[in-house]
Parts: sequence; C-alpha cells; structure tokens
Amino acid sequence: MEYDKNKSVQLLNLMGQDYVLVRKQTYDQLLDKLEALDTALVITQSREQASQDVLKAMLKGNFSVEQIREVAKTKTIGERIRLIRKIRKLDQRKLAEKSGLSQTAISNLENDLISEPSFASLDAVFEGLQVPPGAVYPLLKTTK
Repeated sequence: MEYDKNKSVQLLNLMGQDYVLVRKQTYDQLLDKLEALDTALVITQSREQASQDVLKAMLKGNFSVEQIREVAKTKTIGERIRLIRKIRKLDQRKLAEKSGLSQTAISNLENDLISEPSFASLDAVFEGLQVPPGAVYPLLKTTK
C-alpha cells in the first residue's frame, strides 16, 4: 500500500481489494458537483416533460405541428397573439368580440404597446383564440 500525502484522491489496494481514498474537502466538492448534476438532470427532464405537455395541449387545440413551430419562433406575446389570431382566421374585431376586450386593446396587445398586460386580459384573449389551458403559460414567456 502506497500513500502519497500530496494527492487528494488515491487508489489503494488492501488485501487484494481496490479502494479509493479521498480527502474530505475533495469528497465534499464531488458531492456538491454530483448534486448539481442531479438537479440539472431533474430540471432538464421537467423541461422536456413540459415541452411534451405543451405540444400535446397545442395539438388538442387543433394546431398543426408547423403552426406550433411558427408560434414557437415568435419573440413576444404580441407576436404570438397576432399569429394565433391569423391561424384561427380571425380579425382583431372578431377576437375582441370573442374575448370581451376592445379592438384597440387587441391591437395594443399585438403591437406590444402594453408592457404588463393583466392576467385577465391575456386569459380572455387566449380563451377567445381557443388555446388549450395547458399551452397558455409557455406562450406568456418572451425571448425579447
């Protein structure tokens, strides 16, 4: 058995068995990294599941895969609302009627002139656009 006090990790053979000897500080660092990797894996799996859930919800709302891709490429909530409205073949006036908002409010939302639209307004718009509830939250995220 050879022991080198300058190494933080060593492989030792005792009675024909290999053992790893690790300094406590190194062991703690390795555990922290392992926990971070485990957390990252859980987050990644959650995101993948969320993406699958959104895709299923959008497909239930009679959106084609190509339409979903187009919506995903948009950068703002307003762009998403406008694109989904056009996919649904609605003009702003008709969406205003379906959502209970004014045509001006729809226009302002689509042109991102309302910096922080109310949840009630967005909920009414997405309901008027017949966007399935499971797909609404991800549509609220912006990349801008």
